[in-house]
Amino acid sequence: MEQNHTSTQICHYNENNSKCINNVISNSTYCKQHKCLDMDCPRQIHKNKHSMYCGIHCCNFGNCVQHVKDAPNQSYCDNHACLICHRLKQNNKTFCKFHVCGEPECNQALENDTNTKMACPKHRCHVENCNSLIMKNNQYDSYTVKDIYCYSHKCNHYSKCNNKKIANSDYCGIHICNIPECKTPSYKNNVCCRHICGCNGNEYYCPKHMCNGNECGFEANMQVDIKEQFYPFDCPVHSNTYYKK
Repeated sequence: MEQNHTSTQICHYNENNSKCINNVISNSTYCKQHKCLDMDCPRQIHKNKHSMYCGIHCCNFGNCVQHVKDAPNQSYCDNHACLICHRLKQNNKTFCKFHVCGEPECNQALENDTNTKMACPKHRCHVENCNSLIMKNNQYDSYTVKDIYCYSHKCNHYSKCNNKKIANSDYCGIHICNIPECKTPSYKNNVCCRHICGCNGNEYYCPKHMCNGNECGFEANMQVDIKEQFYPFDCPVHSNTYYKK
């Protein structure tokens, strides 16, 4: 008596307890309708996405149902894969976050594969061996020819200076106080407010304008007595001492 092989030829696809009754195709346990459309793949199509490809050959991006050609070595279709490494592209970019310039409006590729924020040659800091993104004075501004340094190398002076910082300082040579060991930004004539006599009401005064009282840091009373040509050289607290001109 001839044996019935029909059960071995029926498609194994089953969705919501609804079994397919079509015959399988060669080298697969699924029919033509339910077998992955990739020529060499015998798997069933992706049920959740209603794609013509299996879970391995269907793009992993959102609801995309396009073909992943180099599966399992990549997980995204050509529309969503980085052109260099096949990782997921950044939004509206050609490359993934590891291979695209850190400037939001730029779509140029980086030279190295790294997980640190870098920039393409056009937007890269001009300091040798620095790969960081050039810093703009305002994030909403366009780049200018003067923007050539990153945050780590650009002068931080409030005047929005574009010069390079000097070593061990946050400011360039023009905008750092020139008093030795002082790292404060300059305020006037290359000197910071702390070292300018009475600057903005601070409590620091030069010898000419400082009270002569012992360890007194207050401003001297410099009103001149023209008749006697005496100068009160002390603050109001120590105003008993006078010095002849």
